[in-house]
Amino acid sequence: MIRHPYSTSREKRIDLWVGFAGWLVINSVALAAALQLGDGPGLILVLVVLLADVGAPILFALTRGYVAVGIALAFGAVVGFLFAEAVFAVIGLFITAYSGGLETTYCPQTGLCLGSPALVGAVIVGCGLSRSGVLRPPGDSSTDPIGRVRTAGTMTSG
Repeated sequence: MIRHPYSTSREKRIDLWVGFAGWLVINSVALAAALQLGDGPGLILVLVVLLADVGAPILFALTRGYVAVGIALAFGAVVGFLFAEAVFAVIGLFITAYSGGLETTYCPQTGLCLGSPALVGAVIVGCGLSRSGVLRPPGDSSTDPIGRVRTAGTMTSG
């Protein structure tokens, strides 16, 4: 296998975006087709796509490196969106549980319904943690809980 020599940065960008968009489109179409095919043939198609998802970046890493990087970025973007969605799903579950659930008869039967006071309390605790510095990003100029001054990633005694 011969590695493709890139001559311009434009060619690198095109290969990167072809890898990114190509991976998303091919996987979306293949998985939609697998859902339409059903259990037997659909499962086989999913396994073929899974093997291709492992093999394609390896092949492109040896021949056209920026396509492989685009595939890796697309995979990372999908995984990142899944983690973000999981966080919002858990938040939705807590809100549903604390507000009495989807059924109107949930609260009286279980006695667990806390309703709006629990949501207000959660917001107050979240704001308190945010103000105390526990939830601040490390790059912020502030003091940590011990009292040391934090500036741009360095710690000094305060």
